[in-house]
Amino acid sequence: MQDPEHTLEITENETLLFSSRAGWLKPLYELEQWLHNSGYRLEDLAVEDKVVGRAAALLLCRLGLRRLRTAVLSRRAVPVLAAAGVRYHAELEVAEIGCETEQVLADCDDHEAAYREIMRRLGK
Repeated sequence: MQDPEHTLEITENETLLFSSRAGWLKPLYELEQWLHNSGYRLEDLAVEDKVVGRAAALLLCRLGLRRLRTAVLSRRAVPVLAAAGVRYHAELEVAEIGCETEQVLADCDDHEAAYREIMRRLGK
């Protein structure tokens, strides 16, 4: 991360375009809004997220993710990333991240169904 306080950063050719300091899955909601307003496409950008579980992977793939770097990656996210053809690098892979949302979406492969459940949990 370019700033250690960021939980999510989006770059293009090493130039920081978007960042968030929010917790849980809120940065991905913010990212969706930013993508909608900016005209950028996520498949053209690099994503760095501090922690990626299955729920985050489902949301990022729904948005068109192609490249991901993360400090911590849940093994439950790996099949989601692989199915979407995402190139990723994780400093540490763990069995799970201990997130209730990851448990709820453990058997979900549908990006849109995952999105609806996460938006419901966000109160949106």
